[in-house]
Amino acid sequence: MNNFMPGDMARVIKDEFPENLGAIVEILYEDVYDSYPGERCWTCKPVWPMLCTEEWIGRTCIESQEVGFPDACLRPIRPEADPVTTDVVDEVSA
Repeated sequence: MNNFMPGDMARVIKDEFPENLGAIVEILYEDVYDSYPGERCWTCKPVWPMLCTEEWIGRTCIESQEVGFPDACLRPIRPEADPVTTDVVDEVSA
């Protein structure tokens, strides 16, 4: 099953940098990352700059163009199929 398609939005729910938790990203395309063998991964564009590790140079940097995440680290952001409605009570008893 595919959790995402290019153009979908997602929230980061797991990452090595706590500062990135809750960040919003746009899914760009499915990709393969050596650091996550056998896992479905995505290249994403962050809405705001995020911390990341450049593995080929072994350092932490700030990235604003493309970041990679395994599928399990992202939660889709989608409108609900059926909006939640709440009955409103006109009277409030004291």
